[in-house]
Parts: sequence; structure tokens; C-alpha cells
Amino acid sequence: NEDYWRGKPAIQEVTIEIVPDVSTQILGLENGDYDVVRNPAIDTCVRLNGKPGLDWDCTDSTARITLYLAAWGGRSCEDKNLRKAIQAGTNKDEINLGTNSGYAKVLDIDMCPMYGGYPTQGIETVSYDRDKAIEYLKQSSYDGEPFEILCKSGTTFETAAKIIQYQLMDIGIDAKIIAVDNMTYTDLDAGGNFDAVIREQLSSMVDADGASTYFNTTPGFAYTKNCKYPLAEEIYPLFAEGCKAQGEERIPYYTEACNMITEEAYLVPLYNGIITVAFQASLQGVEAHCLGTYNFYHWSWE
Repeated sequence: NEDYWRGKPAIQEVTIEIVPDVSTQILGLENGDYDVVRNPAIDTCVRLNGKPGLDWDCTDSTARITLYLAAWGGRSCEDKNLRKAIQAGTNKDEINLGTNSGYAKVLDIDMCPMYGGYPTQGIETVSYDRDKAIEYLKQSSYDGEPFEILCKSGTTFETAAKIIQYQLMDIGIDAKIIAVDNMTYTDLDAGGNFDAVIREQLSSMVDADGASTYFNTTPGFAYTKNCKYPLAEEIYPLFAEGCKAQGEERIPYYTEACNMITEEAYLVPLYNGIITVAFQASLQGVEAHCLGTYNFYHWSWE
């Protein structure tokens, strides 16, 4: 658009090609058939280091990846001590290293730090502590039954599930992975048919309100129809008040809500999602964006 208000862009034509196979995408980039590859896996990007003429960038996405525990319906995680054992027995740094080559930010609460309203003070956190996890497990009613972790198959979330499985087995929990296709995952997730589930929660509004989704007590609300946390009636109003407040006045509500969730060990925040882009090094102005978008106006060839 030569009449663009910022002036005529340096690049006049952009061709977008859909290539389902990631290996083909990267091979095409290396051969010079493609100039940019959108959001390849971080380990793929790392392997590009040192390759002449190629570069890559990454940044935090607006998604957080979280392990939610089913504290309802007669599930084993109705026992708070079992939830506490899982919370203390999850080594997030190990998960981050295995799924993101260590590039993602480990989370203490189910919010991304970039969210508006993110609490910066007064947040209760739980660090990995194997001994404490084993002690919580001894105090629980857990008797060795299989503990099922639901995730999407063929994704980094399945990799995360395998690492968590190992960690839970290490403290004495018989963890099993239920890795399924997207449609089956959606049905099982919405029905609350799991002991734990790994969810990727995207937030296009980039706001702390997104953390309220699975505590929403609005009658008939789809996500919580079959997934009711015992203290949701106390937690959700705090999110609602935070939504109504303005500026810094919002933060105390979100702090209290997050601390209640942490104390009850309803979930284990794992890591902030990441967005990547790989490109020809001679293409200037390319950078990863939290929403996975691109501003072609800033792109130009050397």
C-alpha cells in the first residue's frame, strides 16, 4: 500500500505458503526456498544456531501452560494433601528444560507476567521440594490407584506430561498419561473426566481476568459445568471485583484469588508459552510477537 500512513513499505509483496510438515519448512528455509518460518519448535530454532545466513527470535506468548487437578466427582485429588504432594513434587525447571530447552519463563501463578493486573507483590509461591511432597503424600488418603494425566498427543504438552509422570512416580504416585487427539481431549476436558489435565490457556485480552476461566460460577458456564472447584464460590467473586476495579486497585483482588488457589493446590502453573520465528538473516526487522502476528512494514532486505 503506497498510501500507507507511515509511508511506502520496503517490501511490496508477501507470499504465504501453507506447508504442514515442519521438517519441510525448515529444509526450505535452509535451502533458501522460504524466507520466514512461523513459530517452529524452540528446539528446532536452537539447532539453527551457527548456521550461516539464518537467524531466529522468540518471545513470551500470551498463553500459560498449567496442570489442573480434578478436585471433584470422587476423584483422588479431592484430597488436599494429595494435591499438595503433586504441587510440591513438580519440578518446573526440569519441565521447562525438557519442553522448551529452558527458554520459557516458569510461572508461580496461573497468569503470564505481561497480563494487565498481574500481582507483583504478596504472592504465595511453592518451590519444588521432593521430601515435602513425600510427606504430604503420606498424610493423604492416596492408596496407589492409577493417577491419569490428560493431554493432547504429539505435542510439547505430552512431553511435559511424561516428565510430570516421572516426577510423580518418584514420590510414589502411579501416574498414567492419557494422550489423545484434539476432539477426544476437548470432550474429556469439558466432561471433567481426568485426574489432572495439562491446558494451554491463551488470552487475547492479555489480562489477569483470563485466570478466572476455570473458577467461573456463572450457571451453565461451559468450562466449569462439570469441573467445580470446592472454593470457586469464594474465588470467582474476587476475580469479578478485580475486573470491575481500575488500575492498581485491581491487584489486591487478583492477589487474594491467586493465593487461595495456591493454598488449595487446585493447579500447578508450569510455564509461560513462547512464540518463535525463524528467518533469513538478511531479512531485517523480523521479530517474534506475543500474539504470533507480524508487521510487514518493518521488514526490509539488507
